[in-house]
Amino acid sequence: MDDNELNIQVAQGLLGKLGIVPDTAASGPEALMMLDGGKKYDIIFMDHQMPGMDGIEALAKIREKEAAGNRICAHQSRCTVIALSANAVNGAEQMFLKSGFDGFMAKPVQGKDFARILKAFLPPSLLHETGGTEAEDGSRERMNERTVKRTFVRLIDSSSKEIRDYLAAGDIRNYT
Repeated sequence: MDDNELNIQVAQGLLGKLGIVPDTAASGPEALMMLDGGKKYDIIFMDHQMPGMDGIEALAKIREKEAAGNRICAHQSRCTVIALSANAVNGAEQMFLKSGFDGFMAKPVQGKDFARILKAFLPPSLLHETGGTEAEDGSRERMNERTVKRTFVRLIDSSSKEIRDYLAAGDIRNYT
């Protein structure tokens, strides 16, 4: 879950190399609706800072659902939720763990970060490499890179306007 379309595309590309096609949500409320839809998940990667409902608030709602007996995760009663944040200052990981997250990944994320987390938290039976040829892998990487670049160019103007609007409104939470 991430409110930034570019971050979602990067994560999809990196997870795709590991043979994973993730479901995505752009907000806490959207993710909670998906969890209410009945599909069971193996792991959730959740951005920390999002407008409306941040990752910590969304995690609290997920834990409430689990405490009420709603099974969200496919292979265990308490779903693994990993915090994603550009806030990688000293102590950030401990803050996320104290907030109830099971792990932490600093942005920008890399494929090796996803591989490490997946290996640490998922049963071996769920893990597999794509096994594509170098040519196939290179082609996928170039296609994903082009998609990410196009998205970046499209989003940069609207994002800078949005940031200026937050600053003008004094909305420091969303500005940062």
